[in-house]
Amino acid sequence: TSLLDRFPDQKEVLLAASVAHSSTRPPSTDTAYELIERYLSYEDLTPRQVQLGYLAKARTDLAQERLQPAEESARKVLAAGPDGEVVAEGTLILSKALAALGDFERSLDVLRNSVSPEAGRFEAPLMLARAVAFAQAGFFDEARKALDATIFRFPGTAEALGARYHLARLLYEKGQLQAAKDALISLLDDMSAQEIIKTAYFDVDDLAQLWFSVGREILDKDGSKAVHEYHLAALVLMTEGRLLYFDAILYLREAELLEKSLLGLPKTQYAEVSEQIKRAYLEAGKTFARVLETSS
Repeated sequence: TSLLDRFPDQKEVLLAASVAHSSTRPPSTDTAYELIERYLSYEDLTPRQVQLGYLAKARTDLAQERLQPAEESARKVLAAGPDGEVVAEGTLILSKALAALGDFERSLDVLRNSVSPEAGRFEAPLMLARAVAFAQAGFFDEARKALDATIFRFPGTAEALGARYHLARLLYEKGQLQAAKDALISLLDDMSAQEIIKTAYFDVDDLAQLWFSVGREILDKDGSKAVHEYHLAALVLMTEGRLLYFDAILYLREAELLEKSLLGLPKTQYAEVSEQIKRAYLEAGKTFARVLETSS
């Protein structure tokens, strides 16, 4: 028996089923798309029902990376108004589709005036999206202010964690390594306090790679013991062998830098530095061994 045979309120069931299929992880987008197309084929839909149908279609289009259709469907949602959570979600989808198309300026324009209490549960996601859009469009100062504002406005949320991550990445890309490290430590402290190892706004591998990149460049610049600081992050993030691999690489980098430093040192310091080099290589070896253990 089909959905249409089992339920008398056919249109509502089609919409609900399409939303359910598009919300699964991973989404059953083909099934969702088929249900939405069938739903939108009804000629007696109210304007509100049409708007909800196009919102479901925009979600599914974006999940399938059908970016042009996602943009078109989202614009139909916005055109139907009024302001509220439906339009707020449509705005978010439209901005993501435009950004994925590489049109960062238009993505930012869509988001500029989108943050308001009327957005309801989408207010925080829109505020974070606007901050990221500033960064993607090349507005560093505006992006930094908007990310700080998101952290301050929505403490203890996934959006605040996402803002801390994007702030650290922004600072790293601008060469502000110490500030990037501080932002990462704040992020890791929050993740530890909330017992969170991942969010919808960034991947744990991306976070580990960013921490590794920051630590490596700090180590390259001043020879400081960024390895120890990386360990603090690993306490929170050590859920995958890849993170241990980054850890081992940092130990190797420390050993290499110490070896280079021997060239300019007085002989009285050779023994001490040689011992440090030995410890760094030993730690690298032990960490690589742990990588093999976690991957076996």
